[in-house]
Amino acid sequence: MIDDAFRCSVKPLYSADLGTDIVADLLYSLVRMTRPQSLMEIGLGYTTPFLLKALKDNVQEICDDKIRVKEGSQSDLRLDVLRKETVNREYHPSLLAIDDMSDNDSTAHLVQEVVDDLQLNEWLEFHNGSFEGLTSKLGDKVFDFIWFDCGGPKEYCDFISEYWPRLCSDGGVLVLHYTYWHNSTISHRRNQTPLTADVLTPSPVLREIKRQHGLLGLDSHFEMTSLIEPHKSRQGSVTLLRKVSDKPIDVKESMTEELGGLGFSEPIKPFKL
Repeated sequence: MIDDAFRCSVKPLYSADLGTDIVADLLYSLVRMTRPQSLMEIGLGYTTPFLLKALKDNVQEICDDKIRVKEGSQSDLRLDVLRKETVNREYHPSLLAIDDMSDNDSTAHLVQEVVDDLQLNEWLEFHNGSFEGLTSKLGDKVFDFIWFDCGGPKEYCDFISEYWPRLCSDGGVLVLHYTYWHNSTISHRRNQTPLTADVLTPSPVLREIKRQHGLLGLDSHFEMTSLIEPHKSRQGSVTLLRKVSDKPIDVKESMTEELGGLGFSEPIKPFKL
């Protein structure tokens, strides 16, 4: 868990203008929930130790669960929800963190010091340099979880083009930072007078993701959602993409027909979103 001692240790990495104060905890929770084996982070910083702490806590929880399964206590309610066959799977997670140490804005050297202090090195593999072209050195490696927080639209597009095929097709999660822009940002880019309404709107990169998702319809091989911090004018949003399959989803029945086939006999009124 994230305690006060941990927060004190990572405080030197915190910068209010980077928008990861809440996101770091979100990433910790996502990794704890999904238990990825192979992770990637582009741009070291405040979020790095949170990702590593989640891996450490996952390892400990799995060890505890193995003991529970072995003892088989009838009073242990957690055994009722555990898929026991997953507990005995090998779990040796790692985080490949990529950052260019030659970049004057990089805090990678500070991150390493904090990680050392927290004794989280065991799960960290650091690559000094750009993410661009690195896939040629990764063999056939795929990733279960990717956190991308680096650069502007060009970097986002280049990254997705190169690394989307490296995201695991069976539930792999890609988290993109700062996907909603404040209208003043858009107006500035277009040399326009700021819009009257004070709103946040999807960035061009997110609009393209939405466009492709919409065109694929039922054939879409990924799910998506965005979370927004409405009190922030910048750096206050994330978009989660989750690969569900490299093949289209086969939807032949309506929900009512499917539930009926599963034995739900009570009348269920269909809904419309």
